[in-house]
Amino acid sequence: MIVPINKTNSALEATLTPPRSPRRDSKNASPKLINRNFKARNSATKTPTVDETKPEEKQEVKQEVKPDIPKPTKQESKQIIVKQEPNQEGKKKDKKKDEVSEMHNCAGLVSRKFHIDELKEMKYQPWDCVSVTEDSIAKWGKNIEKRKQVISYTRNSFMKVYPRGTRFDSSNCDPTKSWLCGAQISALNLQSTEDDFVLLNKLFFKINKASGFILKPEFLRNEKAEVRSYKYPCMNLLIKLISGIMLQNILKKDGIVEAVQEIAVSFKVIGSYEDDENNKPFSSDYINQNFINPIFNDTIVNFKIYEPDLSFLVIKIFSGKEIYARSVIPLMIIEEGIKLVSLYDSECKEIENSMLVLKVTKTSLTTKLD
Repeated sequence: MIVPINKTNSALEATLTPPRSPRRDSKNASPKLINRNFKARNSATKTPTVDETKPEEKQEVKQEVKPDIPKPTKQESKQIIVKQEPNQEGKKKDKKKDEVSEMHNCAGLVSRKFHIDELKEMKYQPWDCVSVTEDSIAKWGKNIEKRKQVISYTRNSFMKVYPRGTRFDSSNCDPTKSWLCGAQISALNLQSTEDDFVLLNKLFFKINKASGFILKPEFLRNEKAEVRSYKYPCMNLLIKLISGIMLQNILKKDGIVEAVQEIAVSFKVIGSYEDDENNKPFSSDYINQNFINPIFNDTIVNFKIYEPDLSFLVIKIFSGKEIYARSVIPLMIIEEGIKLVSLYDSECKEIENSMLVLKVTKTSLTTKLD
């Protein structure tokens, strides 16, 4: 049966009605701005179907139509992104600058000149830091009145002591003299590893869990405490050298044990000027036994200590002019009894399994430090 084209038929209308396009899944949609323009453009240009020619349905279609929003060009989209990123980074940078400025105000030190006879006139602040040479410290440290003035300054402000400029061989000054005047910082030439003071500094700052900070003695930080004059010794230190452990390791160089016939052990105290002058270095007798576990015949050393808090016992094992091992013990941490002392080479590195066995006895000579 042939149906004329100009006649309407419901079946024909159904076949002629174009199929509706499926709705886009929002999950698979592109960025919001572009996606919205795409929907608006399609809804505005969509051709109505035969069923949508009714006036009521046309009103519903008009309500769903959204205004056509122009699609941004590539340059405009780039400008939007570029404008947002600098603002966020700028805020982060501003926060970091604020934090840095706050830390600078808290931890910064201000360099100033030091005038020992004008401490009140200079009005030094807690964040002030002065720099002086070792020669100035030596001059002030031997004069009790000048030393009191320096200590009164270092109780509230900072001081840095550095070696004099004529030390062309990179040798070091004794840092204990600076610390006894209350100086917080003592500069050293760390490239001179054979220097006793470099090893002293390294082992001293192992105290307090190697944090790099050690609390000064009370008389150096308490304004009410009296400055020690060191007129009399306050402690008797008795050292008995018993034996050595695996001392053949100290004779190794490049993995080869040197042919050494005999060795000896020396003891010296480094501390205040009074400690240096009244305690002469002591050396044991040479021994020519096997160097695995040598016995030193209970050699006894006796020292009179004037400054127990900032004095050090320096130990060296030598043969002739050659020094094979060293060690430094801060007297502020040494305890009585049998002690195993670790040994270090010329580069301030610990020698494995090599030690000295000592017996330490301490006796207080006065009840009050003078």
